[in-house]
Amino acid sequence: MRIPFAHLTVVLFLAAGLTGCSAERKSMPTAADASLSDGRIIADGAPEGAGGQGFYPLELGNHWTFERRFTAVFLEADGSTTPVYDATTSIEAELVCVEMLNGRSYVVEHDVETYGPDTFEQWVRMRQDASGLYEADVATNTPPSCATRPNRGGGPQRIHEDRDAQIAERLAAVASSPGELSALQSAWDRIRERHEALHGVVGPGVGFLGKAGGPESGEITRLRYSLHTGQSWTIREDPEFTSEDEGGEALHTPAGAISVRRIRVDSEFFGPGDRVVFWFGRHEGFVGLNAHTEVIATDVNGNPIGTFVTDDIINLVGLDLVGPGRF
Repeated sequence: MRIPFAHLTVVLFLAAGLTGCSAERKSMPTAADASLSDGRIIADGAPEGAGGQGFYPLELGNHWTFERRFTAVFLEADGSTTPVYDATTSIEAELVCVEMLNGRSYVVEHDVETYGPDTFEQWVRMRQDASGLYEADVATNTPPSCATRPNRGGGPQRIHEDRDAQIAERLAAVASSPGELSALQSAWDRIRERHEALHGVVGPGVGFLGKAGGPESGEITRLRYSLHTGQSWTIREDPEFTSEDEGGEALHTPAGAISVRRIRVDSEFFGPGDRVVFWFGRHEGFVGLNAHTEVIATDVNGNPIGTFVTDDIINLVGLDLVGPGRF
């Protein structure tokens, strides 16, 4: 799956109620904070060759359930913290069909993200061979030709407008002057641009098992096999996004204990406080993500007045696999 602020295609965050109380400043959430990890590192296996067995769960009918929480807070220069946004959603992801594009076969993952009465859905086209996992670089809000279900979304633009209106209202309440409000709005726009830059490059998908060969024209590289500590690859060259396998962990999730690879994403868009990490189970596929961003807000003279901090956390809470992967 990709992340709906993406996968995230049009929806950066779903509309949710905003809180108004103060809170203590916290450090960046870890996998443990996200109910994912006990922090136990597992040993690496020997790197496999091009014909290795590092494959994502590919069977049609595979189904995952995720819980996602997106939060945004403003850390003021005096150390106080003001919550700005807090939304919890659920995501159902299922492999539903195979679509032919440019002479290649892609397994289609159908994702439906739900918040209250609102839903947003997208379709991710993936294939893989012995060299890696790849995604067709096409709009994920477009239903595939093989889809047999009606589009249940229909509300991304309205959801965008609702969210932006709520955030604008919250920023107006936080700001002490028109100048400060302008600085906050400018910083928030940079946060949104950073997340939108992640659209299409953060998060895995599913794929079609084909011959060895690597990425084709019009594709994004999700994973480069075989996965082992230090393995790195370019997701997209322009704008540049890269990934690196940081090692193995044993995660404890609501779906059970899972042996995973921790994958870090880097980009020319990121600032020094940004960090994006996601986890792949050795048999289960995508199991979690933590995307942390920080943007400093400055006044008209360039003086810092505070920092926007956002965290987008996705946890696996359930799965039903017809056929597992074999990283």
